[in-house]
Amino acid sequence: MAGITATREGRARRDHALLLDLLRGAPAPGGQDARWPSVIALAARHGVAPLLHDTVPSLQEALRRHRAAELANAVRLRAAEDRALHLLRGLDPVLLKGAAYARVLYRSPELRPRGDVDLLVGPAGEAARRLAAAGYRRHPGTCGGVQDDPDRHEQTLVDPADPAVAIDLHRAFCQPERTRIDVAALIARSVALPDGARVLDADDAVLAHALNLATHELRVPLIQLCDLQRLWRRCSAATVVERARQFRLERALACSLSLLEATLGGARITGPAWLRWMVGRYDPGRRPLGRLEQLARKALLIDRPLDRVRFALAHAAALLRTAARSGPPPPLLAWRGGADGAPRARGIGGLRGPPGADPDLRGPAPAPRV
Repeated sequence: MAGITATREGRARRDHALLLDLLRGAPAPGGQDARWPSVIALAARHGVAPLLHDTVPSLQEALRRHRAAELANAVRLRAAEDRALHLLRGLDPVLLKGAAYARVLYRSPELRPRGDVDLLVGPAGEAARRLAAAGYRRHPGTCGGVQDDPDRHEQTLVDPADPAVAIDLHRAFCQPERTRIDVAALIARSVALPDGARVLDADDAVLAHALNLATHELRVPLIQLCDLQRLWRRCSAATVVERARQFRLERALACSLSLLEATLGGARITGPAWLRWMVGRYDPGRRPLGRLEQLARKALLIDRPLDRVRFALAHAAALLRTAARSGPPPPLLAWRGGADGAPRARGIGGLRGPPGADPDLRGPAPAPRV
């Protein structure tokens, strides 16, 4: 079994290395290369299949289906964007992430696959009220736990005209305890496109993207590193660094740029030990993290120790608020009266205990068969 696992991991590393070579502009192997099926599947999972169709001539036929599917998806999402922007006119919502990148970073929208529409609407609730009045409802997959907290920085809605499309309304980019990013300043500096839609200023866009990578603990698909590469080419590096210091985003920016250099740049990872650990553990398979490692990554990507404590306390407080609103948890034990009138356990959740358990934990005996 260990040998099979090692072989699979070796093939995965080989496929990832070839995919990175292609994204860096290296010549593609011959069309009969046995690695193509798995590399193409990996490219699709990382959202770069349409991009390779556009840049690697030998793969155009194999990737034609992927690009056509993303073109159809881009048309649907653009229609959903237009509907939401029409309802929010006068509030100056700002397109974020893939919705903005598809318009300003790539020459054709299907080159930037995405699954939803992200809008920055600021802290006021008018945007959510307008969409709710038009029939937008909370996405069922975002209900429960801390996502029910009314102070949460984002809310996911379902487009009534196309229920397969999710609209993410962002009042902020993350919990306020993590950074000092000034949402009002970013909205004020946003830029209007020829069609009237607004996107972030080029320098702010780099910081917002780095923060998004940090909130996902750098466990992101390669298309998001392609985004960062294009964003970095458009910005003023000095301005970005100055604002990162002001917004307490220096660690997020440093890790994001180091990951970009290590993957699409092929550079050796340098810097402090914590940064080398974070970037060196980038996993192209994006396998689930253990909870302890996830928390460690979150802490390392927050600039100041006191902010890490504030973030942990705020997260715990949000859990308590949502637990209080949902009422007491269901009972773990069901009880029945014993011979002496005292309550005795009937088994966890009312089920019979295992054979050989204490009689009082087995629950009532089954009815005799007739």
